[in-house]
Amino acid sequence: MDKKALFGLILVVSSLLMMSISVSLPWYQVRMETGDEVTHVDAYFDYRETTVQNDGEETTETESYDDLPTVKTVMDNTYGVFCIALFVLVLGMVSIIFNMLEKISKNATGLLLVLGVLFLLLTPLYFMYALPPAVGEDLNVQGGPNEKMGEQFFGSNNHINYAEWGGASGWYLTLLAAGITGTAALLLFLSTPRTREAPIGRAEIRRSTQLETSEEEPNKPKPTYEGKKTVFEEDEGWIRY
Repeated sequence: MDKKALFGLILVVSSLLMMSISVSLPWYQVRMETGDEVTHVDAYFDYRETTVQNDGEETTETESYDDLPTVKTVMDNTYGVFCIALFVLVLGMVSIIFNMLEKISKNATGLLLVLGVLFLLLTPLYFMYALPPAVGEDLNVQGGPNEKMGEQFFGSNNHINYAEWGGASGWYLTLLAAGITGTAALLLFLSTPRTREAPIGRAEIRRSTQLETSEEEPNKPKPTYEGKKTVFEEDEGWIRY
């Protein structure tokens, strides 16, 4: 068994585990400080969680994106691309197993892994470029102290009150899964396919048997027939029986 292909399979399985975890983690976060009040917003695919700390007290509220339609569209689209990446990665994992069993070519397996890497990269990159305009449109931050939030995926603001925003753990974990999957694809292309020995056909067996027989009986006298007598020819003369 090729160790590089086996290690590539382990990496792909690790990527699938990371993706399964990332879908339950926040992908975007905002932190704002206003006097003694600190507000932290975690944005998941289906909802956002807002935690407010004030004078030692903490309250948490969970809301959907019904009041943020543009942000909701970006979240839904990101989740759709994420599911496609997950499906392609599962196919890539299965193809690696079949490649190790010599049921599928290395090129076909590598193509699936490369597609998986592309979709994995597309998921956080689309989210990174599509979310800021959506936030700017739904929250109407243009002209306000947090105007950059509608233009930049990562940023901070300290004009009146402090605020910072950017990608969260789920976003980073998906990027990491893309890098690991790319490493698995590279290992697969560097792996050496196992060679098979050609089966021995009946003709080869028959030929081999004939050669062994000829080696066991070298220079056997050839009989000739003269009337009713059998004559064996030898180098030293005639022997009659």
